[in-house]
Order: sequence, then structure tokens, then C-alpha cells
Amino acid sequence: MGDGAVLVGLGARDRGDDAAGLIVAARLRPRLGGRVRVVEGCADALMLVAELDGAATAVVVDALRTADAAPGTLSRVDLRAGAPPRPPARVSGHGDALGTGWRLARALGAVPRRWLLVGVVGADFTLGAPLSAPVRAALEPLAAAAAAALDGSTA
Repeated sequence: MGDGAVLVGLGARDRGDDAAGLIVAARLRPRLGGRVRVVEGCADALMLVAELDGAATAVVVDALRTADAAPGTLSRVDLRAGAPPRPPARVSGHGDALGTGWRLARALGAVPRRWLLVGVVGADFTLGAPLSAPVRAALEPLAAAAAAALDGSTA
């Protein structure tokens, strides 16, 4: 692994709350001033692992589906310490790119020194749906949490 940083926003723009990761990546791109490589979307696990190449720090932003927390709730998972939540606890329009990518990166020895998932619990992942009110309200706190994760803080 190198010494660079990457922010990967996962999601599907046309699936309601699943767009949250993409929206946050687009919002953070100008704020990060070129010091972090920003990726808006990965179609599959292989693309995700390729995006990790050369990164010492990787932050993935995604919408989560769980019955354990209310929509709009933020979550932070240290992906070096353990696997991301698996479907059906987490379902998105991009399948299990994160879970499969996590397993593949570990198998290939391509795990960044710092690898975090910063997520928001979504309410509606229906094709064609808009963002739900709780996720829309959580976008700025989600962006702040992702930026803090890139900087190494716990905010």
C-alpha cells in the first residue's frame, strides 16, 4: 500500500437512499482539494479493490439497510477489524460490492492501513424513489463524518 487516501462513494443514483454515498462523494470532492482521490461509485468488487490500490487510507461511504437503527442514523465500521455488514442486513443497488471487495482485498493482501465504512441507514431503496427525509437531513453530517474519517479523527 502507498501513502495516498481514497474516498469511495458507493450507491445507485436512481434507488432512493442508495444515492447517499454518491452524493457525499460529489459534495466532498471540492472540499478535499485534490489531496484525496474521490471515486463516485464502483460497479463491483473488482473495481472497489482496484480503487484501493496505492491507498494507505480508504473511506467508503454507503447507505445501509438495517432493522437495528432508524433511518438517518450514521454508522462507522473499521473494515480492518472486521467484515462489513452482510446482506440481508445491508442491501443496495450495487449488490454486495463492499462485502465481496472486503474479502477479495484481504485475500490479495490489498487492505489499506486504515479502511473505514461510514454509512447512513436508509429508508427507501426503491427504483426511482427520491432521497427520504431522514437521509436527506443526514447528508451533511455524513459528509462531515467521512471527512473526519479521512483525517483520522473520530468526529
